[in-house]
Parts: sequence; C-alpha cells; structure tokens
Amino acid sequence: VTQILADVLAGEYDAKATQVTIDKEIQSAPVVMFSWKTSPSCVKVVEAFALMGISSQIKIVPLDEPWDEGNILRAELGK
Repeated sequence: VTQILADVLAGEYDAKATQVTIDKEIQSAPVVMFSWKTSPSCVKVVEAFALMGISSQIKIVPLDEPWDEGNILRAELGK
C-alpha cells in the first residue's frame, strides 16, 4: 500500500534518470540518509547522529524539499 501511494504521489517520471540521481547521492558520502523533516522516526535518527557526534559524517537528503522531487525519489527508493 505504501509503495502504491508513493507511486501515485510521484506521478509520471523518468525512472532511469531518478535512479542515476539516487546513485549519485549514495556515492557522494560514506553514509546517506533520505529523510522527511516531518517524520518522527527520521528526526529521532538525526538526533541520535548528533548525540553520537557523527552528524558531520552523514549526508541527509530531504525528501520534502521540494515536495514533488522528493515524491519521485521516494517512489523510486521504494522499489
């Protein structure tokens, strides 16, 4: 159900180009987190990174800024 919702919100998009974007993000840092600023779980993980003193080592890719681009990334990440 979650993937169906992600696909609907994303609408039509270029899956290959989106996967290239995702791959570039993943290769850009040792640890990459795709995150929603409004997600309680994501907020807790980011806070945990800060408590561990490793925030500077983590690249956080927001999926809600801009919203329409994040929905496309989310749909492709869910596959």
